[in-house]
Amino acid sequence: MECESNKFYLFSTNIVKYSKHTSIFHVLMTNQNVHSMDLNITTPGLIFPSISFLLIAYSNRFLAIATLIRDLKTKFSENKAEILLKQIKNLRYRLKLIRWMQAVAVFGMLLALLSIFALYLNSPMLGNAFFIFAVISITTSLSIALVEIMFSGRALDLELEDIQDHMKEKKT
Repeated sequence: MECESNKFYLFSTNIVKYSKHTSIFHVLMTNQNVHSMDLNITTPGLIFPSISFLLIAYSNRFLAIATLIRDLKTKFSENKAEILLKQIKNLRYRLKLIRWMQAVAVFGMLLALLSIFALYLNSPMLGNAFFIFAVISITTSLSIALVEIMFSGRALDLELEDIQDHMKEKKT
């Protein structure tokens, strides 16, 4: 355990030292006095179950929004209310985010596959680089998911505003 933390310390200090003059990709590819992590062929494979679960969750969100859009289309054909236009705009943006979440997660899976392939071909530097970019890709996908969740909350706020407006109209 102590050896692993020492490797990480050396790796991180050398990246900081080299980042002033070169890119991190150059440091990873040339291994200039950097002690790289020991990545075996099974490590990138650990990403696959998480990506599979992410894609299932993203698909479920996509299907739920598709159902909402169909319902809104029916409501909008009956009543052209302003609140429905706001909801449609929100749902359109959320669909766009979900497509990006899915695309970036699939890209991360492809990078993990490339990492395994590079490690199989006994190219640990390239395997490490692909693995790091796969992790970055998955992190990006989760970040987009966070933004989509925030917009999901905004859609509920629109519903609550509409209910409050109807309550005010009934009182007057």
